[in-house]
Amino acid sequence: MCIEKNKAFIVTDIETNGKKIPEGRIIEIALVKIFNGDIIDYFHSLINPESKLSWFITNLTGIKNSMLKHAPPFRDVAHEIADFIKDGIIVAHNATFDYTFLKFELERSLKNFTLENEKLCTVKLARKKFPELTKYNLDFLSTFFNISNPDRHRAYGDAMATAELFLKHLI
Repeated sequence: MCIEKNKAFIVTDIETNGKKIPEGRIIEIALVKIFNGDIIDYFHSLINPESKLSWFITNLTGIKNSMLKHAPPFRDVAHEIADFIKDGIIVAHNATFDYTFLKFELERSLKNFTLENEKLCTVKLARKKFPELTKYNLDFLSTFFNISNPDRHRAYGDAMATAELFLKHLI
């Protein structure tokens, strides 16, 4: 695969308080914009899901209810997120999960908005390019390709690791 000229790739990672919509909500989002092979911008925010986090989610992500207390609800950052992604190609590790939550939250928050951006999954790209590997989760690929991610299971750390994986090894 090669980078399309004049096309933005938006590497996306979200953390949620559940696995399924509509009960699960985004609690953190990070977007990394790539244009012509370079990272040119990013967006990152904690998101108040307007409900309490479970112990499991806090233990997994390190995000505490107290951290979300003054964070904006998704509807308050939805326009900024929609403007940031525009018609860029959404790139994510397990893209269907992130894309589904992003689509749900944007369409719930913005009147007459439909997310129809193309998406790319770095898991699928890695399987195709490196069929000899036995695992394709972000931890394994980060270790295999020596990608540093000191903030695992946090949106910004995972988005930056995915962006590096995408730029250096998958395109």
